[in-house]
Amino acid sequence: MAIRAATGKGKPTIWRWQARYMQDGADGLFRDTPRGHAFAAASPEQIAAVVERTLHEDPPAATHWTLRSMAKASAASTIHRIWPPSPLKTSCPAPPMR
Repeated sequence: MAIRAATGKGKPTIWRWQARYMQDGADGLFRDTPRGHAFAAASPEQIAAVVERTLHEDPPAATHWTLRSMAKASAASTIHRIWPPSPLKTSCPAPPMR
């Protein structure tokens, strides 16, 4: 495949390009295809509620909150996006800088 050697792209990418060319001609190669929607961001109120619960409430029958237990208690599936940027102290130390 000359295109693969020239571009360094994989077969699936080249096959997508070929399909777009066959469907839309050269114009199909010069514009981006639509992508799926991004996940909905958590609202500021939801972020505040999760941080407040994390800091001031204990989970039922556990010593610390896990992603799943907090998601279940908060009825939110975005806990993994709320916790990292928030100013919470985690139980795991940060890896040493090299």
